[in-house]
Parts: sequence; C-alpha cells; structure tokens
Amino acid sequence: MLSPALHRQRFPGTTRTADPRHMRISHDHLEFWGLDISKSTLLPEADMTLPLLLGPTIEDHFRALGDKFAQPMLGILDTYLARIDPDPPMPANWILHYRDLLVFDIEVVVKLGHHPCLATARSATAWYAWVSPWVLDTNATMPIPETLIPMGPCAKCIIGHNVGYDATVIAEEYRLEGTQNVLIDTLSLHVAANGMSTQQRPTYEKVTRGNAARIPRWVPHSTAISLAATAKSYIGRDLPKDVRETFMTAELPVEIQEAFQELMNYCATDVVATADVFRAVFPQFRKKCPRPISFLGMAKMGSCFLPVTTR
Repeated sequence: MLSPALHRQRFPGTTRTADPRHMRISHDHLEFWGLDISKSTLLPEADMTLPLLLGPTIEDHFRALGDKFAQPMLGILDTYLARIDPDPPMPANWILHYRDLLVFDIEVVVKLGHHPCLATARSATAWYAWVSPWVLDTNATMPIPETLIPMGPCAKCIIGHNVGYDATVIAEEYRLEGTQNVLIDTLSLHVAANGMSTQQRPTYEKVTRGNAARIPRWVPHSTAISLAATAKSYIGRDLPKDVRETFMTAELPVEIQEAFQELMNYCATDVVATADVFRAVFPQFRKKCPRPISFLGMAKMGSCFLPVTTR
C-alpha cells in the first residue's frame, strides 16, 4: 500500500514486486464489476521524509512510543501492585498525602441531586475522608453545587470503579488547561479483560436467574459490571448494601449525621473493594492487552472532557 519512495524508507533493502498472477486476478475482478482501470486517474506518488522509527520494526516503534507516554503512571501502578501490605495503617496525628496514587469513591444523596456528600480515598500508606459542608450544616436544605473535591496539585493515578462518575466532582477536572491526573477505571479494565458483549448479556442474565437451558462455557469467566459483581467475581467478596438505603432516602443533613460512622465505613468498604479488584484485574488486563499503548489509550479515553458554556 506504500508508494515506492515511502516503502524504501520503511523497509530498506527489500524489493516490492507484484506477482503477475495476482495482478491478473485483480484486473479480472475489477472487470467483472464493470470497472475500467484504463480510465482511472493515477494519483501522484507520495514522497515525503518520514520520522525515524524508534526501533528496528514498526511494532518496536509503537511499543517504544507506548513506553514513553505511559510512564510514569504505568510504573506507579506496577509499584503499587508490588507492595506486600495491601492495607495502609490508620495512624494517629496528621499524615501526608501519598503523591502518586489514590483509590477513590464518593457517595451522593440521590434525592437532592448528584452532588457529593461523603468521599473516602486510600493510598499505599494512608486513608483520607472528605465531608461536604452541607452535611455539617444542620439548617441546609440542599447540597452546594459548587462544592467539589480537591485532589491536590500533584499529578497522580486516581483509581475508581466507573471512575468517570466520581471524576465529575473532582475540582481539578474543571480546569480548562487540564490536569496531569490519570483516571484508572476498574470497570473498564474488567470489560477489557473479562467483559461480555451486548449479545452475550441476555444469555448471562438468564443463567444468573436460573432460566437458561444450558450454561455456555464463557459464563463462569465473565460477570456484570457493577462493583458488587466484580468484587464477587474477582475477590470472592460480598459487599454490604443495606446501609446504602440512607443515601437513597435522605433529604436532610441530620439524616447523614445520625448514621455518619456507618455511612463513612460503607464508602470506605467500597474503596477497599475497588483496590482489591484492581489488584486482581489489572494483571489480567496487562496479559490480554500487553502493549503499553493499550493502557495509554484506555487512560486517555477515560480522562477526556468537553468544555461548555452556561448556555
């Protein structure tokens, strides 16, 4: 498909000659469909200086590009996975933010809009909790729309399940100049590693309801995309959901205050589950998609935003 000039640059020392038999087959096929090649327009030969490859082959070139742009974030994730202690301690006194990586989750009061009321995060060394001013104001009737969660100025990996939803309340994501944060979505990692297609989903739902005549071989290797489903599949853990009802029904700050410890623990439990699912699914993702450019593409697609006006 390359012109001779481009072919010589990309594949030096090789010849490109067309087999006469293949040419005859091509001509016969065009004639069969009424396409007269004698009347076709010959385009000028493309001739330009191509950038030098970053390796002996095109595959090596794109691998080198992926390695270049996927770092340092890919290295940060690998370092996090290599840590022996999966649970950070909860020490007394002040602690510093771990600058490189956070596992993050938010909770919203559904009846009052999608503004955050609680959030928790954990790094490899510490736990963090965030509380909306609305929760602390007994006289408030609505969450403050402008209340967003700051994640700090340093670039970091932010891991979450369906993290695009959580990212809508991160303050730095609204900067028009963008951020250096990389959002890592365990839901997307699961879909890439063990997800199912739209056509497979009805079959999977029949199997889970016990209505399937047979169980296809792929069913035990996949699961639904919710955090509860992925936690059950990857780490064999059932997540408690009874406390979640408070977020569904609450309308006043006092309702959150009265169950504050339970609700904060619920949010933290989801963070622990997300971290453990990440530890399980990320190596599988790397096995299915070993090239760093695949990781880079997923990370970039998960960090896109569209600036809009008030209109």
